[in-house]
Amino acid sequence: MSSNLNKDGLNFKRWILINGSTDGFGRQLAQELAANIYENFVIIHGRSEKNCQKTVEELGMEHENVENNRKQRNVDFVAADFSKLSEVIMGC
Repeated sequence: MSSNLNKDGLNFKRWILINGSTDGFGRQLAQELAANIYENFVIIHGRSEKNCQKTVEELGMEHENVENNRKQRNVDFVAADFSKLSEVIMGC
């Protein structure tokens, strides 16, 4: 049985990878799914590490956990061009 624990030891029901999620429809979808901070771990994907990091920071600020007075990150990113096999392999 696989574990649903993230790097902070938090348990999530769903891990969701959204391709092309640094802007447009993909970003909106990521924002909606990340709003459920206790059940969804959202993985942002884009080709630019800078854009991915910016999106993660914006979503993290929007979803601060006030119960324990700290940011509860349920969003992370993978920066890669999935049309290039070498970058897909490096991301594994």
